[in-house]
Amino acid sequence: IDIDRFNAIVDHAGARAADRALADVAQVLRQRMRQDDALARLESDHYAMLLSGVQLDNLFVLADGLREAIRSCQVHLFRRDVPVTASVGVAILSGEAPSAEYA
Repeated sequence: IDIDRFNAIVDHAGARAADRALADVAQVLRQRMRQDDALARLESDHYAMLLSGVQLDNLFVLADGLREAIRSCQVHLFRRDVPVTASVGVAILSGEAPSAEYA
C-alpha cells in the first residue's frame, strides 16, 4: 500500500501534515483488519498488510475497499482539504506454491 504523491504532501503541506496523513492512513487500515491480520509500515509512505484466509475471489474487492477507505483521510493542500489516495498491490502466497527458493 503506497500513498500517492506523498512527496507532494510533504513539500506543499509540510512535515506535520504528512505525519498526520500517515497516522490517519494507519488508523483506517487498522480499522479494516481482522484479529489475525498484520499491518506494518515498511518505509516512508509504504504499508503492508498480511491477510490470511482471504478467498481469491474477494481479494481485489478487499483491495479496492482499502483504497476507498483511505480516501476518507484528508490533507490540507493548496487551501483546501484533499483526499489522500493510495495504490494497493496484491501478492498471493499459497501453501501449494513453491517457496521463493525454487522460483
